[in-house]
Amino acid sequence: MLSWVAAAMVLGVAVMTLPFALAGPQLLAKVFGGEFGASNAPLLILSAGTLIGSAFGAGATLLNMTGHEKRTTRAFGLSLVVLGLLSPPFIQFWGAVGAALANSIAFVIWSVLMWLDVRRLLQLDASVAQLIQR
Repeated sequence: MLSWVAAAMVLGVAVMTLPFALAGPQLLAKVFGGEFGASNAPLLILSAGTLIGSAFGAGATLLNMTGHEKRTTRAFGLSLVVLGLLSPPFIQFWGAVGAALANSIAFVIWSVLMWLDVRRLLQLDASVAQLIQR
């Protein structure tokens, strides 16, 4: 069940990303105005990070529901430190794309840390990898 939830999360992100992958600049410009067309690259980077992070499953929910809230907070804190360290140089060199990249890396780290805790503490694998291994 947990792997199916992760697969649904990945599918949901993929479906929401598809229009922006195919015609993002035009779509953003039409809906929000011409100057927003250039925001497609950061949006796709954020979507890719969310897609990858989602593949690790609903770690925060599992940890919080089983009394391991401190592990969720710890993972969030570590990912926040990574975000704080990566953001200034990434933004300096790549602007909005760098900000999106730093956020995506931090989100994937947060997801991986919680996935590892779920495996270790609950002996469950909530990732899509379980579906692939079957």
